[in-house]
Amino acid sequence: MKKTLSLLLLAALTASMLSCGNDSTTSDTTDSVSGTPDTAVTEAAVIGDETAAVTEAQTEAPAQNTPAVDGYTCVFDNGISVKLGSPAADALAVLGDYSDMMEAPSCVHEGFDRVYTYAGLYTVLTSPDASGAEYIAEISLLSDLVALDVSGTYLMIGSAESDIKAAFGDPAEDAFGVQKYNLDGANLTVTVDGGVVSGFVMTYPVN
Repeated sequence: MKKTLSLLLLAALTASMLSCGNDSTTSDTTDSVSGTPDTAVTEAAVIGDETAAVTEAQTEAPAQNTPAVDGYTCVFDNGISVKLGSPAADALAVLGDYSDMMEAPSCVHEGFDRVYTYAGLYTVLTSPDASGAEYIAEISLLSDLVALDVSGTYLMIGSAESDIKAAFGDPAEDAFGVQKYNLDGANLTVTVDGGVVSGFVMTYPVN
């Protein structure tokens, strides 16, 4: 009985040691792959082939917690462009000073949803993703003094309903004056009153 118990304890101890050994090996492998690239190797690659150095740095650099930037680009009539789904800091830097900002805890991820208002012309909503990184989630037009340039056509509050359809096709949904369009990288919601646009909101689709 004692011999059997001793064998069982020895087996458990061996399994525990093997498990720690595996963890150590995994950790070492991870560090060598995701750690900072070796300086000497990088410098040598730069001397021999600049392209090779860039490729190596991209392969070995740790992944950043930023959302995929595949959203719809909103181009304002003053030339400023903001891509929905892009990192918030980049877009806010381009937009310049805001006139007002409100924030509230996000109901989806940890962090805050923030609404930036720009001179009563438009608002920009930022939201956190699962990693806590903020991205541009929504752009709303508030005035007919600002427009979006869509392939050379300026669309704004006050535009004709026919102009919206000419730019984006028929809406996916149309109920009680609220039209929804599924775009490549964005959802557009347009409120129409008497054939004229009274509301214009571009939203980054959350997957």
